[in-house]
Amino acid sequence: MVAHLNSMPDGETMTLTYQGGQYVQQVITPEVQALRIEESQSRLAAIAEACTVESVVIPDELSAFGDRLLKAPFRDAFVPAVVARGRLLLDEDMMMREWADQAFGTKGVWLQAVLFSALQAGTMDRV
Repeated sequence: MVAHLNSMPDGETMTLTYQGGQYVQQVITPEVQALRIEESQSRLAAIAEACTVESVVIPDELSAFGDRLLKAPFRDAFVPAVVARGRLLLDEDMMMREWADQAFGTKGVWLQAVLFSALQAGTMDRV
């Protein structure tokens, strides 16, 4: 996101969208663009501070299904399932969770259920 924001041309830019039956024009000044970049960098820094970067180690023994998935053109989508082996995969997509279990033995849980539980337990709040 930051790279995309940095690639924007200097000066003002404009977007034009169609919302609710009307065209909406938004002018983005260099000052607004700088604030967007700063906010994105701040969010990335907070994520990096709270996370651990781990190497992806592909197991020597894979199921035939897991082997096919990791040889497919979309194999990068399954890196989180491989990294989460022995842990719990937190994912929005039911098919991803099911395939992760079948291919790599990675158990998964639905992101919305975790967020709802955290909200109910008071460990997070709505922003």
